[in-house]
Amino acid sequence: MWLPADIAAVCALSLFVVSFALRHRVPAVANPSGEAAWVCALYTMWRLFNRVDVHLDGAAERGVQIWHFERAIGLGNERWLQERVINLSPLIQFMNGYYAIAHVPAMIAFLFWMFFRRRAEYSRWRSLLALSTGADVLIRLVPVAPPRLLPELGFVDTAMVYNQSVYGGFGRGVSDQLAAMPSIHVGWAALIAWALWRLGGRTGRVIGMAHLVLTCFAVVLTGNHWWLDGLVAAALLPPIAWIWTRVVRLAPLEQVSVRLGRGGP
Repeated sequence: MWLPADIAAVCALSLFVVSFALRHRVPAVANPSGEAAWVCALYTMWRLFNRVDVHLDGAAERGVQIWHFERAIGLGNERWLQERVINLSPLIQFMNGYYAIAHVPAMIAFLFWMFFRRRAEYSRWRSLLALSTGADVLIRLVPVAPPRLLPELGFVDTAMVYNQSVYGGFGRGVSDQLAAMPSIHVGWAALIAWALWRLGGRTGRVIGMAHLVLTCFAVVLTGNHWWLDGLVAAALLPPIAWIWTRVVRLAPLEQVSVRLGRGGP
C-alpha cells in the first residue's frame, strides 16, 4: 500500500540534490526540499527494518506472556472489547481502514503544518519523531505476536474477515507481522497529540486527541496490538525528549530549533 523503500530512497536522493543545488539561488525551494529529503530517508530506513516475518513460535509465546501480564496488572481486556463490537460491521470496517491508512497521512500533514506554521519548533519535533521511531524499531527486533495471530486466545483478525488486510497471510504483506511491541501507530499519534496540545491551540488539541484516541482503539479493536504496545510507545516519548534536550546541552529550545532548521540534522 505504501511507497516501497527503493522508490522512497530515490526520492530522498533526488530531493537532497535539489536542495543542495538550490541552497543559495532559491532557498524558498531548497529548505523544504531538504526537509522532505530527510523525511523520505527516515521513511526508507523504517520500511527496510520492517522485515518479512518467518517464525511465529517465540513471538507467539511473548504475545501470550503480554496477555497474562496485562491480566495480572488489571489492564483493559482487548478480547472483551473486541467481542463487544465485532458484529458492528460499519465500525469494524472503519477501524480497519483507520489502522491501515491514517497514520502516515496524519504524520505527513503534521510535519507540513509544523514546517510552515511552527518553523521555530519544527526541528525539535522532527528529531523527536526520528529518535522515537528508531527506538521503536530497535525494540521491535524482538518478535512479538499481535492478538490477531493468537486465535486460541479468542481474538479475531477483523481485517481478514472484511478483506481489508494490508498483510495477507502470515509471512507476506507490506511489513513485519511480528512487530506488535511497541506500536508505532500509537507512538506517532501520541507525538502528534503532544505537539498539538502545546502548539495547536484549542482546535489543534481536539484534532490531536481525537487522532490519538481513534488510533488507540483502532489498533486494539482490529487485533493488531495489545494495550501495552501503545503504552510503551507513548511512554518512550518523554525520556527521549529529555535526552534530546540534554544532547543539545540545555540550550534554549527556540534557538536550537532555529539553528537546526537552518542547516543542522
